[in-house]
This record gives sequence, structure tokens and C-alpha cells, in this order.
Amino acid sequence: MNQKKKAKTTSPTPANPGPEARTAPRFGFEGNLPYRVLIEPNKEEANRLETQYRESVAKNISLGGLCMKVDEDMRPGTLIEVQIPSVFSDGAVSVQAQVMWCDMIKKDPYIGVAFQSLTDEASVSIQKLIRQLG
Repeated sequence: MNQKKKAKTTSPTPANPGPEARTAPRFGFEGNLPYRVLIEPNKEEANRLETQYRESVAKNISLGGLCMKVDEDMRPGTLIEVQIPSVFSDGAVSVQAQVMWCDMIKKDPYIGVAFQSLTDEASVSIQKLIRQLG
């Protein structure tokens, strides 16, 4: 029987972002960004929307996503909501993002997330933030 050999793959990490990652340049950004978990895949208990936001510290940002230090490790595929500073008000704009990788760095969990379906307000806010950083 003719079987195809599976290609060896590695999980994306900060040191090994994977072949599909980094389609947009990243900019160093250290700021507190509240987030909450929306959906955790393959979790035994029922998924439910978290109402409380958790604190994170962003390390870098791009038009496609960001890297942030969080309080617990998360599985790739987890859907979160992140609060990004809005350029239209003193508040923040909610952005949904999918966890692409999670890695322990100096005993702290870091995640890389990809933004999902940005609204115009979110897109403009992220672009302006990046322009200020660049």
C-alpha cells in the first residue's frame, strides 16, 4: 500500500513562529491589555463566556495580532476578547483573537494571538497605535 509520509511539524512559539506567522511587521509595545476567554477548545467543562476581564501585558503588536504575557497557559485555538485602546474615545475597543501558540518564558506564560474579523474602529485604532510605536 502506498502511504504518504507525514511532514514533521513543530508548534509555533516565539522562537519558532511557524511558516504562516508574521505576515505583518511587529512593533514593541508594552502595555496592559484586559482580556477574557470566550471559547476554549477541547475543554471538559462547558464553555461559557467569562464576564470578568483578566490582566495581561502586551509585548508586541502588528496589524495581524499580538504577543502578550498572561496569567495561565492556553491551548492554541482558544478564542479571547482583548481590549485595545480606541482612537475614537477614552475607552477601548473589543477585538476577538485566536490563540496561535503558548510558550513559557522565564516561568511566565506568553501567548501569540491572531486578530479575527476586525471592525473599522478596531483596525484604525491598531493602525494608529502602530504608527505611534513605529
